[in-house]
Amino acid sequence: MSTSRCRSWCHRCRGDRWCRRNQPQRDTRCPATATSLADVWDVEVDELWRYQLMGLIEQTPALTWLLLSKRIGNARRMTRAENGHRPLPGNAALGATMVTQKEWDRDAGKLAETKKWGSPRFTFASVEPMLEPVSIRENAPDLVIVGGESGAGARDWDGFADAARAIRDECAEVGAAFFMKQMPKKAPIPADLMIREFPAALAGNIAAGLHERENDDA
Repeated sequence: MSTSRCRSWCHRCRGDRWCRRNQPQRDTRCPATATSLADVWDVEVDELWRYQLMGLIEQTPALTWLLLSKRIGNARRMTRAENGHRPLPGNAALGATMVTQKEWDRDAGKLAETKKWGSPRFTFASVEPMLEPVSIRENAPDLVIVGGESGAGARDWDGFADAARAIRDECAEVGAAFFMKQMPKKAPIPADLMIREFPAALAGNIAAGLHERENDDA
């Protein structure tokens, strides 16, 4: 296991201890990402690494782990206990990156299927960077995160804001949470899009919890 991965996972363990110490009466689980530079369900990932990750998730029940992937279709076979894999822990949320309509039509159904064979805490979609208008009404997950490109060479396109509004409205129609992360090139987010909701499974006031942690760290 790499040093950076060990350091990242140690941070998650400290976060779990903080949540249990400071929010013992809340039905709130602090969200945590597994890793920003790897795909848990990639066939190139060492099975031992994935096995250890599932074990760590089980050992940190105060955290809700956000497992985001471009290969959500692999999750089922990689969590089958009968094949020697660790099953998906109950405090893991499953997500898929889908940035075009073609990707949504291909993978949203696979993400929805995870609720039939597993018990993810909730499901979520990352439509970031959104490259074209995307309709999320079919097989909508519990949470939809929308964002534009940023960094060197970031692309913007006419109609991005209206496409984000369309997703916002569809989320409201189907009862999914909508989280506007950022505009292309990190431009200011229009007031009517400054919506950052959490799914019902993340019960409690997350914003208040983060505020308490900032005060505790200070």
